[in-house]
Amino acid sequence: MSLLASLTIAQLNPDGSVPVPEAPDAQAQAAAAALERQAQWEAMQAQMKELQAVLAMPLKDILAEHDKLKKCCRLGCLRRHVDAGPARHAPRGHGLGGQTGRE
Repeated sequence: MSLLASLTIAQLNPDGSVPVPEAPDAQAQAAAAALERQAQWEAMQAQMKELQAVLAMPLKDILAEHDKLKKCCRLGCLRRHVDAGPARHAPRGHGLGGQTGRE
């Protein structure tokens, strides 16, 4: 970029004073805000993909998973299953490699 292209002619204020140029800090803040919006957008896209995966499941599979959780969670282990997600569901003492399911 040439020197002439980077120069800006300032317009005087109505009282004849010269305006103070915008601080580089404002540009940095605008860039940080743009990065934050991008991160939020990406997080929302990930949530949408997860939701679409659930919605793509056949209803019978969703109901079967619900029945498994309902059966198992009568014993009070709902929090463990919610934290682990449906892919890690296993009733207490069934194939957990010696774990009892208690935390």
